[in-house]
Amino acid sequence: MLIKEERGRINFIDDNDNFVGFDFESCCCENFGWHAATELTAIAPDKEPSLDGFRFDTSIEPLDVDSSDDEESVVAFKCVNDAGDVVYLHLSNSHNGYYSHGWDASWGPEGSL
Repeated sequence: MLIKEERGRINFIDDNDNFVGFDFESCCCENFGWHAATELTAIAPDKEPSLDGFRFDTSIEPLDVDSSDDEESVVAFKCVNDAGDVVYLHLSNSHNGYYSHGWDASWGPEGSL
């Protein structure tokens, strides 16, 4: 999977040209980012799996991930490889309600964290 940052946006592009884009420019006081994990989790694992060789499962809509922080929003995208392994790309943003970050995907969904 290609990970490309440009003009305040980070794009994750698989080998089928499916993508997830995330507004990645800081506004002020928010704490935002992304991580990969083999399970749905708001907390990045100590050792993140690589997204190399994975592609988005476009038959699955993005998944909301529960967080213990009321001000944090997390969405995850299921990715699979040829061996059937699963990794989730997580996008997150923790803020006080004023500093959101938009995201979109080539297969239709879009939202804001």
